[in-house]
Amino acid sequence: KPKPEFFFVIPIIVFCGVFIWNYFAFQYLWSFIVYFTVYHNIRQLYGINKWYQLTVGRFERKTDYFLYSVCYLSFAALHFKPGFHYAYYTGHDLFTFPSEVIYLFLKNFVFVILIAYFLYEIATAFKNKSFFLRRFLFILSSQLIYVAACIYSENELQLLAPLVLTHAIQYFSLVVLTSTKTNSIFKNNYRKAALFIAATLLFF
Repeated sequence: KPKPEFFFVIPIIVFCGVFIWNYFAFQYLWSFIVYFTVYHNIRQLYGINKWYQLTVGRFERKTDYFLYSVCYLSFAALHFKPGFHYAYYTGHDLFTFPSEVIYLFLKNFVFVILIAYFLYEIATAFKNKSFFLRRFLFILSSQLIYVAACIYSENELQLLAPLVLTHAIQYFSLVVLTSTKTNSIFKNNYRKAALFIAATLLFF
């Protein structure tokens, strides 16, 4: 378990590193930010999945593999997508290698994994005679958002909007999960909070 000092030191190290990187105009700063942001996002999905497993008292390591594989392979497929050019910070944020053959292979492989995940959940439900709907919906929605963003996007907005949405879902899930373990005032008002989040997303 990390010491409390860890959470104070790491942000300072990151800030100094990015400052020095930018000050001396080293290459690939923005590429690092893009890739690290995606890594952070997927790791957060992994953490919330573990939290869901903790709340139901049963850990399913295989669901971690399904979650990871769909998200990472969808993001990998984006790099080979023909005709797609991502330019948010600079014109070279992503290292792209257009190849229709590799792109179609990864795309089809992602859908095979999704089907396998459905079959795994069905088999597990019959085996254990129980089905945890919230955990299933969280994993499935996270997977589908990455598929929509990385495989079906045609521009930066279509790529970023679903990922921003899934990031909001993650934090909302954290609040809901925390409230179930505490006497948080949010526990009885999560529907109001959900409406507030939805209204905020529509506004932006």
